[in-house]
Amino acid sequence: MNTKNNLAHIKNINTLKTYIILGILFAIIIIFGLIITNLTGNINYLWGAVATSVIMNFTSYFYSDKIALAMSDAIQLERYLANKQLIDKDYIKDNVHIYKNIVKDLSIKNNMPEPMLYIIEDMSPNAFATGRNENNAAIAVTTGLLSVMSTEELRGIIAHELSHIKNKDILIMSVVIVAVSIFSILSQAIMHISSISNNGNNDKPSGILLFFSMVAAITMPIASMIVQASISQKREYMADASGALLAEDNLGLINALKKLASINMPLNKANPATAHLFITNPFGLLESQGFLQKLFMTHPPIEDRIAAL
Repeated sequence: MNTKNNLAHIKNINTLKTYIILGILFAIIIIFGLIITNLTGNINYLWGAVATSVIMNFTSYFYSDKIALAMSDAIQLERYLANKQLIDKDYIKDNVHIYKNIVKDLSIKNNMPEPMLYIIEDMSPNAFATGRNENNAAIAVTTGLLSVMSTEELRGIIAHELSHIKNKDILIMSVVIVAVSIFSILSQAIMHISSISNNGNNDKPSGILLFFSMVAAITMPIASMIVQASISQKREYMADASGALLAEDNLGLINALKKLASINMPLNKANPATAHLFITNPFGLLESQGFLQKLFMTHPPIEDRIAAL
């Protein structure tokens, strides 16, 4: 299978996986609603689960990119350029225009529409792509990234992010944001329902509900981390390879990854729900990774990514 056919296959698989994840999330919420309804005898929990599932899937598909950008305090490039207080900073002024020109050049080369561009005011060097398709995509970079990367290194990173868009990674990675948030909300909601039920009486169903809520509170955060890791890690390797081909230079991305590893500065607005989107972990890199740490990591170790390139 040649490279072109391989990428087409990956895109189709990614689209299928997105719909599978949406379907699984829909089913999980309905099942939780049924369980709680059976334990409490209140059918309103089932109707609430159905409504939550519909809203979650709609939000995941159409608004997950906006949620990711808002959670990261990303500023649209045009608004950023219009803000004299921001753009007059010496270390960033010229690099914003370099960033814009690189995206334009590589988008044309990759035969795709230019994504919307965003800036995050943060000295931690990082970047991410989000959206649901090539026509509704965005790239956000931090001011820290623009200030420390050479033109070749920045080009390598932008090529990596454009590859996420071209490979149709962005929809499934954006949907996971909503999924992780829903898992967290469900865990808290079940604990709350259990508390109300136990305050009302001490019968057997309440005890079962309490046990169920404790299991959910433990397993849902773990499930969230596993979903993020399984969705993100393979896609990072693929975007690295595709990005190097697009930039026609793997040294730019290699040097950029080395620089990101050496700086290793956590993002101020780092959020567990969006961590898998970024080119490197926004919470900072671990000095060593054991088996369990690697299992739950949203990104492969940088040294492994460099070796693969």
